[in-house]
Formats: sequence, C-alpha cells, structure tokens
Amino acid sequence: MIRYALLFLFVFLIVFECIGDMCFHRSIRVKDQRSSLFLYVGLMIYVIMGVLYYQILKNYDNLAVPNAIYQCLSVLAITFVSVVLLKESLTTQKIMGIVVIIAGLGLIQMG
Repeated sequence: MIRYALLFLFVFLIVFECIGDMCFHRSIRVKDQRSSLFLYVGLMIYVIMGVLYYQILKNYDNLAVPNAIYQCLSVLAITFVSVVLLKESLTTQKIMGIVVIIAGLGLIQMG
C-alpha cells in the first residue's frame, strides 16, 4: 500500500514540476503584466513540490534512490512536454540519453 502511495506522490511531483516549468517558460516568453503572474504561480508550485518531495523522502533510508527516481521521471516528463507542447526537436543524442536514464533506473530498482 505504501508503494502505491509513493508512486502517487512521485506522479504528483512530476506533474507539478511540469506545470511549474511551463509557468517559468511563459514568464520568460510573455512580455506583459502576465509574466509576473506566471513567475509567482511557478514559485508557488515549486513550494508545493518541496512539501511533496519531503513526504517522499520520509519513506526512504537512502536518499539516492528517491532522488534517482525523481530525476529520471522528471527528465522523461519534461522531454515529453517539450516535444509535444513546445514543439522542440528530439535528437538521436537525446533519445540515447533517455535510454541510458531508463536503464539506470531499472538497475537502481533491482538493487
């Protein structure tokens, strides 16, 4: 049961990070009064992320495992959002990096 709760927290953490990063991206791109709104919303989302990550860390003895999971999921989610929403290109080098990240996460989960 705790495993599913942690997975749920990780998913929320990644979703919030994607939304926060999109807010920061918009705050840079928009050149009117909304830019500060996007900046403050992004900052509030990152505060929420800190609370979520704290809840995740309380369930682990080793900090390396949740950090590796978070970093892997974060890279995958941000890459997906960048390609789908921001229309950025996905190069061969980026694909190879994603494969290495997924393989590393698999190795960590086995240990």
